[in-house]
Amino acid sequence: RQLTDAVPGGRVAIHAGDACDADDLQRALDAAWALNGRLDIVVPTVGGAGFRPLLMHDADSFRAEIDLNLHSAFVAIRHAAPRLA
Repeated sequence: RQLTDAVPGGRVAIHAGDACDADDLQRALDAAWALNGRLDIVVPTVGGAGFRPLLMHDADSFRAEIDLNLHSAFVAIRHAAPRLA
């Protein structure tokens, strides 16, 4: 509600999903596209961290950090690019 109040005439879509899942990201972009038939910007700000030193990670926890913080942004931009062009 705060977003729509801040931008008169603005429209907001909410999509729950897993940012590490390419299909969920595509569905979120499809929902945004459906609002106006255009996509002006994508801000892939998903992220998080366990806030622990690198050497305290095992291979699986490190991969999970990369998937959440880097791979999710890459996939979001890759799926959005054709509609931004």
